[in-house]
Amino acid sequence: MLNGQVKNQKEYFDALSNKPIEIPYLRMRRYTPKTLRGWLYQYLRGGIEALKPGYRSDRGKYRKIDFELSERIKQKKLEHPEMPNKHGVVDDIFTPSAYEAIHSLTKGLPRIINNLATASLLYAYSKRLREIDEEVIYQAQNEISL
Repeated sequence: MLNGQVKNQKEYFDALSNKPIEIPYLRMRRYTPKTLRGWLYQYLRGGIEALKPGYRSDRGKYRKIDFELSERIKQKKLEHPEMPNKHGVVDDIFTPSAYEAIHSLTKGLPRIINNLATASLLYAYSKRLREIDEEVIYQAQNEISL
């Protein structure tokens, strides 16, 4: 590939992707032509160092949904109640007061939001509730010791 022996790069990568490749410390795997092309371009741009795994620029930092963004999200949801929240779910089982409680308890930190929302859903399910309000959020908070 690098010394000009390969005439058709597409055919070469297609053929290579049909065979399992062994990479040290990993089992035999198959890679798509797109992945193989990406590795080639990384190597051409930065040499062997460019192929070493890197870290995300935000590694170790919390990403946070600030109050202004959360307000804009709530406003959009109020303007378009038919808009799905996730995975096509249209019915919103969290009340506005539940959203406010979640935001105030989690300070907008996504991982904590997920943990609290999951605990709230489990609590609501165990009590056969069809709606999650701020009371359910506070009960869930106590259960996960937040």
